[in-house]
Amino acid sequence: VLKPQGNLVLAEPLGPRDEQLRQVMTEAFQGPHPGHRLFSPEEVDKIVADAGFREVRGTEVALAFHQEGIGGVPMGPHILEAYHLIRMRKDARLLEKFNEEVLQVTEAPGGKVFIHGSIAMLVSVQEKRPPEPKKASEWATRVPQYGI
Repeated sequence: VLKPQGNLVLAEPLGPRDEQLRQVMTEAFQGPHPGHRLFSPEEVDKIVADAGFREVRGTEVALAFHQEGIGGVPMGPHILEAYHLIRMRKDARLLEKFNEEVLQVTEAPGGKVFIHGSIAMLVSVQEKRPPEPKKASEWATRVPQYGI
């Protein structure tokens, strides 16, 4: 709910562009968060525009990681779950896409996990578009028809 003349601020993690990879990641997120879904940048743009907003300011921000463990990585446990789902399915193409579009995960002996790469976030300020002006034909009043 926005107050009159209020702006919508979005900080949305952008899902991978690869549709199959986005589906596996959505599956991993839905375990603890039923109904959750990751959107591509184009889907976010369409949803916001369809709701009657337009972007005033916006940018994509990359959160970079080069660390041991998943701590501090937004949505880290879910991302790691998606990685494990792909590994269990032995899908080499999807694992390569994961490494390109999400994060690189390296597993070391003893259960250590190393994370490399970045997560893209869309950060934007949106304002409600003014309503479209009505066409002249929409302003015409109907003359009631009376039968005699």
